[in-house]
Amino acid sequence: MASKFLHIRTPATSANMGSGFDCLGIALNLYNELSVTPSESNKIRIQGEGSAELSTDDENLIFQSAKRFFETIGRPVQKMNIDCINRIPLARGLGSSGAATLGGLIAANVMEGNPLANQELLQLAVQIEGYPDNVTAGLLGGCQIAIQSGQGPEVITSEVLIEGNPSVVIFVPESQMPTEHARAILPREVDREDAIFNLGRVALLINSLRTGKWQDLKTAMEDRLHQPYRTQLLPGLNSLIASSTDAGAVGAFLSGAGSTVTAIAIDNERQIAQNMQRSAKEEGLVGTTQILAIDKIGTQVTER
Repeated sequence: MASKFLHIRTPATSANMGSGFDCLGIALNLYNELSVTPSESNKIRIQGEGSAELSTDDENLIFQSAKRFFETIGRPVQKMNIDCINRIPLARGLGSSGAATLGGLIAANVMEGNPLANQELLQLAVQIEGYPDNVTAGLLGGCQIAIQSGQGPEVITSEVLIEGNPSVVIFVPESQMPTEHARAILPREVDREDAIFNLGRVALLINSLRTGKWQDLKTAMEDRLHQPYRTQLLPGLNSLIASSTDAGAVGAFLSGAGSTVTAIAIDNERQIAQNMQRSAKEEGLVGTTQILAIDKIGTQVTER
């Protein structure tokens, strides 16, 4: 065993970014933290988000992800004693399950002396999660393009280097939107016109982020593949997006599968947050706003 104590910090993520459905995400400076030591049996204590909801036995996603790692490398499953401080809300489209998956995989990898490289861990994480956007941004930080190769399990990633230092304003409703529900309402097929609509806008989105052409971002974050359908689960979505851009946000979108709404800001962050809170109240939504930064590091591990 390579270490007696591990501290793992994994960021929240905001995926899709409007037009980049299932292939684009950013990491945020809101973190879940794990303190991990070897143990004769699996034990987990949870503080913060999900403390009353999450499993504390072997079915916990952190333990399940670690088990998947050991099975993959053909080694006996090692048990862990884990203390969690969770700041990422559950089922709000901020990558809480991705953070748990990464935490379990990375803890197991370090305990075994790091036999798998980041790319191999990422492939495992995508197999567990089912899609690459959240776990890629959570592992690597920054803004990441992530796609799965059509030839196998390989995950291809590319960082989008964002011009300047924009802020991120999020409105987090009290109501959850479980990913399985938010994906189940999507059609299995899309019109060619809608596909073209999104293809052009995701190209514009990446270029806008890289060059700082913020005037294009509002249009670039428009979507026809997932957000229109998910308004069934979050009727106030369009009003929240409009309220943020009316107050000066350069673009806004449904974060992941929801229910969080994310706005990108160059300035006026407090006004944007206030406008979103006001709009939510008008729509009968209860929730909170936070002003965050983009995390540029990704998951961090400390050993001692």
